[in-house]
Amino acid sequence: MNQKKLDPKTTIIAWDVDGVLLKDRILESKTWLDEHQELAKAMDKVKKKYKLNDTITILEAVAIDYPELESLARKFKDLSTKSVRMDGITHALAQLHHAGYTFIIASNMTTKTYEALLADKSLPREFFSKDFFYSKNNPFNQKPDGNFAGKPDPIFFENLKKYINLEYPNRFTTFILVDDEEENILGARKVNFKTVHFKNTAQMLQDLQKIGA
Repeated sequence: MNQKKLDPKTTIIAWDVDGVLLKDRILESKTWLDEHQELAKAMDKVKKKYKLNDTITILEAVAIDYPELESLARKFKDLSTKSVRMDGITHALAQLHHAGYTFIIASNMTTKTYEALLADKSLPREFFSKDFFYSKNNPFNQKPDGNFAGKPDPIFFENLKKYINLEYPNRFTTFILVDDEEENILGARKVNFKTVHFKNTAQMLQDLQKIGA
């Protein structure tokens, strides 16, 4: 039995960044930071001291509080905000965009990191906007204790729906998540997202077709 075809006009696809749109930027950054423990320790201290969540802001604070680490902080910032696109992903995005689908980023990264990736052109700016995206530090995700809900918390995905509906009232009825982490897939399903567990671009396109895209 064939899956009912989705209407692109009422369907929005939410994309994870690392491991889906980009090759594993996080793993490379973590390996580099493991080799520079003096920077890692300084980052942890300023994060706690100033109650910071954003990596770029933390590195800026390190450069001020620990001027001897400014050069390392700058190198790590560059490493954290540059990446290589996943094989075949640009063509896949173009194909889906041409079909009429709307895209949004749905990531645990922060606003500054996302904007830096756009500026660096690591993320294809022709498909993603600096004005319409959803990150962990979006005000919708702030809890009463001041912390933010992130993936895989179903609250993150429920709030993502609210954000989309605020930006595009009464437009989208179908929400799709493409993510490489199974726990995020499970979290999204709890609030009625259709999902694709990303392994490679060809498999992703096949699985999108299976759910009607």
